[in-house]
Amino acid sequence: MPGVGRQTRQRLLTHFGSLREVQQATADSLASVVPRKTAESIWRHFHQPQPTAAAQN
Repeated sequence: MPGVGRQTRQRLLTHFGSLREVQQATADSLASVVPRKTAESIWRHFHQPQPTAAAQN
């Protein structure tokens, strides 16, 4: 994830237990572990639609 360092990743994984749980977490629950701006950035990373190969052409 852009802007998320090793220590932050470790804190998230320790708190939530797995990457899947981090992906499914709400911005509010992420904010209980990291600063609000970081939590919102992480949430957007997992919940914004990813461009498809066809859309890039």
